[in-house]
Amino acid sequence: MHKNACFPQLWITTIDDTYLTEANAIHSLSISEAHRLQKIKNSYKRREYLFSRALIKQALKHNFSDTYETFIFYENELGPPTIENLPLGFSTSLSHSKGTICFVIAKVPVGVDIERMRLDRNFIEASQIFMSTHELSVLKQRKTLEADYFYEVWCQKEAYFKLLTTQEQKSFDFQKKTIETVFENNKYSLFNKKYQHYNISVVFEGAYNRMVQYILTPTHNNFQYTKKTYRKEG
Repeated sequence: MHKNACFPQLWITTIDDTYLTEANAIHSLSISEAHRLQKIKNSYKRREYLFSRALIKQALKHNFSDTYETFIFYENELGPPTIENLPLGFSTSLSHSKGTICFVIAKVPVGVDIERMRLDRNFIEASQIFMSTHELSVLKQRKTLEADYFYEVWCQKEAYFKLLTTQEQKSFDFQKKTIETVFENNKYSLFNKKYQHYNISVVFEGAYNRMVQYILTPTHNNFQYTKKTYRKEG
């Protein structure tokens, strides 16, 4: 691990047409990754898949190794890949929405969710599947700010769900578990931020008051990134 690496980290990139053609990206895929790519027929989804794997490998390369080939990836049909030789004690999470991809790496269980904020939807109707009765009543009171509250609750619950174990996920009820009860005992830390037209939520196990953010910009032959420390509000 690079000695100056600080965690947790949020990595963000946006799908672009100027870099990462399928021809020059295919050689970096593992056997299981190439097999999954073969099953994706939609050209946009294929590109989204390639960018997500490039983002993951850039983050790993930055922190742990000069070459991504040292990491062994196994694809999961319904979720992010398993990184078999990820250093002990580290956890990762992946999320994407409408062309933007997020990847988080931390030394504790972590979950991330990103959603593009649409303002033309029926928030009351859409919230029925994941909000509690109390959260619904708060949403109805927000009026002009209902989009902010809707996407914050949605993303925070999705991010929290992702850090749970498989067994805990089976019994998780989105409508019964409120955001307030998730964070009331300081067992988890939350970072919620707006990025362009998106809402991003990251939930960590434990107490954290800062997170390092990397925004990757595709170039013709590589990625360039900007880095800043994102501090928790309050």
